[in-house]
Amino acid sequence: MRKYNQSIIDQICRLYPTTKTDAIARKFNMAAVTVYKIASDHNIRKSPEYMAKMHRRTSQNLKLGAHTRFTPGHTPFNKGKKMPAETKAKLKFFDKGHVPHNIRPDFSERVSNDGYVEIKVPGKGFQLKHRYLWESIHGAIPHGCIVTFIDGNKMNVKIENLQLITKRENMNRNNINRLPRELINVIKQNSKLKTHINAKQNR
Repeated sequence: MRKYNQSIIDQICRLYPTTKTDAIARKFNMAAVTVYKIASDHNIRKSPEYMAKMHRRTSQNLKLGAHTRFTPGHTPFNKGKKMPAETKAKLKFFDKGHVPHNIRPDFSERVSNDGYVEIKVPGKGFQLKHRYLWESIHGAIPHGCIVTFIDGNKMNVKIENLQLITKRENMNRNNINRLPRELINVIKQNSKLKTHINAKQNR
């Protein structure tokens, strides 16, 4: 918070108990929260007289609109009545089964904020295209597994560029980037071999 000289602080402390905070803020060209902070730091509070005045004003404002409010148990004049035909004609209702003009057709695609291609599946909304493509060919993705891109390109959504790996394998991949290049290649080859073996065993 910007520092103010003692003279301004003293004036704020003097005015705060009996003056609206917003008025003090305007007077010294500062934010209301700054006035609150200065008053709090110096243990200054609004006076009982000021608080009573604000309470009376609030009560008066509440009373002013009392005669316009519905009373408890009030029954609307149109309760149980159907809308007149002429009123319906003036209002614009969507017909049953109406489809908005800007709705995207099924199987249309878009790119998410994370850079993944999404596809609109009938009755299911948008889904990740690479997962949808994998499941349409190989069936449901097993628990604890994910579908990744062999070349690392999220936009290259082709079945030959997709592979199924475990989440643990994916975590290891993300953690090996700090290792020497030769060792990284060995780990990747080992991961591919395990994936190939698992695929053979699950057939």
